[in-house]
Amino acid sequence: MFSHRVTHYPAFGKGPDVRALLEERVKSGQASGIRAGLSSHLLGADGQAFVMTVIHPDLAAYDKRRRGNAADPGFRAYQTKLAEVIRKPNSQELFEVLVAAPPSAESATFIVRNIHYPVPGKNLDLRALLEERVKSRQAQGARVNLSVQLFGSDGVSYVLSVRHPDLAAYEKYRQDTLGDRPENRAYQAKLGELQRATRQELFEILIPVPSD
Repeated sequence: MFSHRVTHYPAFGKGPDVRALLEERVKSGQASGIRAGLSSHLLGADGQAFVMTVIHPDLAAYDKRRRGNAADPGFRAYQTKLAEVIRKPNSQELFEVLVAAPPSAESATFIVRNIHYPVPGKNLDLRALLEERVKSRQAQGARVNLSVQLFGSDGVSYVLSVRHPDLAAYEKYRQDTLGDRPENRAYQAKLGELQRATRQELFEILIPVPSD
């Protein structure tokens, strides 16, 4: 499974216009069976931004949608409208989902993305550590998943994403995962040896991606 993320950066004062265009696009896609969603970047390095996410079962499906958009006059009209209200071109990222989040009846409102960059030569070691961590947290009931970015400008990166119903739940999760316990200390020590950098981002879910 693959996740295609397109980040849009509103011009000053044009946030509502960008959001309205993207919400219309996402809802139209969902109505035609596309697994698309929309989120808003709240805290992180990029400032105000909206992210459209589309889930594909494989790369052939991603390529089919890409080619379909290129040939669609409606998509070109949509891009023309967007160009009038954004401050810079959108950025696109493609991820392979390594460990999917378990299904849940509980709705999520926020996503915290932890992005980890491996030390050269430690790629597989970092992946194994993060997969183990994700599966352990899933066993404890957390809605967490792990992806790897393809074709990243900064090299390989792994993204550990956690969904929360509200920020109080995130605070509780954070206190639990950073608490002074042997398993947390061991994980943080290994992480420090295997990653050269890390960053964290907070998003609010505006339109959730439909489940399978």
